[in-house]
Amino acid sequence: MGLEVFLTRYIDGEETKIDSDRLQEMLREFTIEVNGKFRTLRARDSSEAEVYIGDEGDCSFNDSTGGEIDEFMIRVAREFKCALVPSYGPVMVLDEAQRRHLPERFSRDAVVIESAADLEEIMATEYDDEDE
Repeated sequence: MGLEVFLTRYIDGEETKIDSDRLQEMLREFTIEVNGKFRTLRARDSSEAEVYIGDEGDCSFNDSTGGEIDEFMIRVAREFKCALVPSYGPVMVLDEAQRRHLPERFSRDAVVIESAADLEEIMATEYDDEDE
C-alpha cells in the first residue's frame, strides 16, 4: 500500500482513546520486532507493515504490503470501532452507523468497506489518481 493509515475511534466527532493494552495484546500475534513505539508485523503469508502506537492509544499502519496484514488491520479497526483514515483518500468506516460519529469534514465523503479487499481497492484507486 505504501502509505500511512491511521486507526482512529471517533465518538460524536471527537477522537477517543482506544485500549492500548488490548491493542498491544492483539499486535503480539504478528510482531517480529519492537523499536520504541514502532512494531514490525509479519503475517503467515509474509505480508508486513510497520505499526506505530502512541501514548494515547493512537495507532497507524505504515507501508502495508497487503494480504493478511490488511485483514488484520480491518480486524483491529472492528475491535475498537475505528475509522481508517489514510494519509490521502477517503476516510473508511466498517459500518454505516460509524459515519454519524465522524467529524463533519470526514462524514460526507466517507466510504463504507467490509473487507481488506475493499480497502486495497480504494487505496489503489486513490493511488492511481495521485499519479496522474
